[in-house]
Amino acid sequence: MLARIHFFSLVFAASTTSYDYIIGQFRPQNPLVHNTSAYGTAFVSIIDYAYQSAPQTYVGNKVETMRAGKALGGTTTINGMSYTHAEEIQIDAWQWIGNQGWTWQNLVPYYKKGEIIQVPTPAQYSAGANYNSLYNGKSGPLLVGWTWDIQNSTVHAELRSTYEHLGILYLPDVNGG
Repeated sequence: MLARIHFFSLVFAASTTSYDYIIGQFRPQNPLVHNTSAYGTAFVSIIDYAYQSAPQTYVGNKVETMRAGKALGGTTTINGMSYTHAEEIQIDAWQWIGNQGWTWQNLVPYYKKGEIIQVPTPAQYSAGANYNSLYNGKSGPLLVGWTWDIQNSTVHAELRSTYEHLGILYLPDVNGG
């Protein structure tokens, strides 16, 4: 009974208080976590592990930084709440290494089951937000959409133009594989 009371006390406390729990420290209302419009500001901060790779042969022995959130919630706490599905080739690789049935086509229904897409506003469309209903859910528990400030950005239009200039296929919906 004590465990049950303790559990409910924790649930109640969590539902009435807003805090960030950073491993080893307590930081109430950390702006590096709460400001979803400031993507990247938490990089190289107290809440980023910033793992370094071994030198990468095919990029001139460059050492790459792998971001990882040092907080309850992991990397979601430092990536501006970015949400995308993995790429088709990444998922299909699971089957190629021996995990039968682990393919993009088999995973997509589960992505869709877990999310509900928030259709972009006209201003967000103009700024480059886009989606394809074939790849996004309509009734799951996770609301997926764009931040309000996308309409004040040109990054998507510039990215599309760059891809087209280089002859690279541009996927308007990154969740499309």
